[in-house]
Amino acid sequence: MLRSVLSIVIGVFAGGATIMLMEMLGHAIYPPPEGVNFEDPVAVAAMVAAAPVGALLMVILAFAVGAFAGGLVAGFIKPKLQTYQPLVVGAIFTVFGLMNLLMIPHPWWFWLASLACFIPMAFLGGRMASKFVQ
Repeated sequence: MLRSVLSIVIGVFAGGATIMLMEMLGHAIYPPPEGVNFEDPVAVAAMVAAAPVGALLMVILAFAVGAFAGGLVAGFIKPKLQTYQPLVVGAIFTVFGLMNLLMIPHPWWFWLASLACFIPMAFLGGRMASKFVQ
């Protein structure tokens, strides 16, 4: 039981770190406008509204790669014969993603793509890990 909980917690941290690194890469490719106050929700909403499609696609890619990494890590740590840990990691990321979408306005297609990627990518990461663990 402890190993299952640890696999989920470590998977969420690993996936979160991966998302952060991927978003840093996205900011290097599509730098935010100078002087944007990231503490001001109105300024962040305006920045997202004016962001190019490529910048938003980089965020979705970050979400997908992070969820995959989280599921992969959880899959490596989980006890054998249990496959729900990567799904829980994906569900946690889906909740975090929904919270982000509710706080910052995004285009409708971003809602669909981002919420649809977390659980399948975490599951895929967990399945890939299970091929190596067993």
